[in-house]
Amino acid sequence: MGDRVAMLVVHAGTILMVRQRYRGRTLWVLPGGSPHPGESPQTTAAREVLEETGLVTAPGQLLLEVPRPSGTGRYQLVAGRLVGGQQRLGSDRDDHGRAELLEVGWRSPDQLDATPERDLILTALQHPYPPP
Repeated sequence: MGDRVAMLVVHAGTILMVRQRYRGRTLWVLPGGSPHPGESPQTTAAREVLEETGLVTAPGQLLLEVPRPSGTGRYQLVAGRLVGGQQRLGSDRDDHGRAELLEVGWRSPDQLDATPERDLILTALQHPYPPP
């Protein structure tokens, strides 16, 4: 595995997330993915949010960068602000051509228990966060 860049978008006290199938598990995660060559974390995060959710965001500061909790590479979390678009489910596919994305939704911080990024999200929420 390589680097993963995700975006933390908070709106009305809820967090933008996608429910996806990954390695036989179904998980709620932040929208994100792998950077293209030469892409900044902010550009990667905004592109991935648009591809996965149909929403347009304004990327902000890099909130944290840590080794990936599982595998190799870095995990980078970028702040984002919702600026437009129409929420819809994207069409990411796994290595076998099956749809990975199952749902787009807004989750409250108390709904993060089954999220593998839970601790990273809660850490990032403690940082000064750009206003909506």
